[in-house]
Amino acid sequence: MAGWWDQSQSTERCVEKRLVIFENLKVIEAVTLERRISGASSCIFAEACDGFKYVVKGMEDGSRARIAFREAFGTSVFAALGILVPAWRPIYFSNALIEAHELDCLDKSGTGKRILPGIHFASRFVGEDHRRAYERIPGSWYGRIRNRTDFWGGFVIDQWLNSSHPRQSLFLSEEDDLELWALFVSHSGISIEPESPTVPLPDACFYPDGRVYPRTNVISSIDFWIDKIRRNGEEVVQDALTALHPAWRTSSIPEFGERVVGRISQLGERVYGALCAEMKGDSMDAVRSVRTSRLHPVGISALIR
Repeated sequence: MAGWWDQSQSTERCVEKRLVIFENLKVIEAVTLERRISGASSCIFAEACDGFKYVVKGMEDGSRARIAFREAFGTSVFAALGILVPAWRPIYFSNALIEAHELDCLDKSGTGKRILPGIHFASRFVGEDHRRAYERIPGSWYGRIRNRTDFWGGFVIDQWLNSSHPRQSLFLSEEDDLELWALFVSHSGISIEPESPTVPLPDACFYPDGRVYPRTNVISSIDFWIDKIRRNGEEVVQDALTALHPAWRTSSIPEFGERVVGRISQLGERVYGALCAEMKGDSMDAVRSVRTSRLHPVGISALIR
């Protein structure tokens, strides 16, 4: 089951239903390459044969399969656990299309990299029609976010997936509607490599502005997501790996899946340890003691105000 953002539905109906059977993730073909995304040399806008526009990531050689794997897996996990994400598809870029847009396919960052033909990860572009999409919103708008508690869910899932990048989100609204919905995007920080006991865990993956996290019922919100992963996590991982296109699969994927499932048993310690470390500041002794102790949420609420 998944929480895809479906542009054919209203915001209200999409979020209320929230559980949508995984689409048949058949490959779609790019028919028009529009432009590169400013500030992201490996991302472009493209229109596909299904009539929708997509943000396409990981277009250069060497990074394509790894980026596609992270984005597809992370998006599928978030969706299966009920957090809103853009719908995604594997998208095919032909040699003919790339040759027809040769100048657009050159990396403007000066590296000389070109977009390559083949199967890439494509995330449905949002904000068309009568909807508005915001990359950032003022802090005074946070109270208007209907699914605001999902930011705690995103934090828990990012800790589970060992993500090292700050959480990113888009904010959507219907035309002339004051209410907003957070749409969780970008999962390129997921670590594929095995964890090493000599390397510290990544810092907690918070959204850059901590004010977006609701400060009421924090413990119950976090425990809700931990419990949800404990009950459904193994099946979610299996489904997300099954959804991957064969071009993105490697021999290490089964081991990766086992590592992710293996973290479920200590997820509470991992989540609350990272949260305590964040709240205690930059004292390395404090961080180390928090992350190696067996934590329980009792008393942690005193750290969050």
